[in-house]
Amino acid sequence: MSIRLTREVRFDIPTQLDAQESLEFLRNPSLALKEVGFLSDVLVHPDKRVTAELPVNAAFFGKRTVRFDSQVENLPNGARLVSLPSMDETAVVKVAGQATVGDGAEGSILRYDFQFELIVHVPEPERWGGRALLKMVEFTADRMLEKITAEFPEAVRVAAQRQEAVHAA
Repeated sequence: MSIRLTREVRFDIPTQLDAQESLEFLRNPSLALKEVGFLSDVLVHPDKRVTAELPVNAAFFGKRTVRFDSQVENLPNGARLVSLPSMDETAVVKVAGQATVGDGAEGSILRYDFQFELIVHVPEPERWGGRALLKMVEFTADRMLEKITAEFPEAVRVAAQRQEAVHAA
């Protein structure tokens, strides 16, 4: 049995970066994800594959991590993140979406449209205790996705501001 929860997050970030600097920022996960505090062990591989772990603190299971594995593909006006298959048998987060560069009043606008899907594989509940545990797992997973979608825009905004400072210097 699997629990599947999804969230979408869409947001725009005005930046003083010009179009080329914005493209470089969007296409480089090391820059764009630099301030994302809910990720650990972020690796950007030479083939532009991105892997990371999301720590989960579930009172009844203790601290665990949920892994994601995605591929960055360049677009003419930005980048796309494509979720890759996972071999994890317990839980996985699928992260996909795209970010594009638009014209802004004093630079560019970074437009993000991302989808997060959390899949948790659990045994079929046989009794009320199992169903209660299933509800707790679902609640914890839902809270994790809620936190991700709430914190992600601000983390990217801060990373973009840091990149503006680099280019201004």
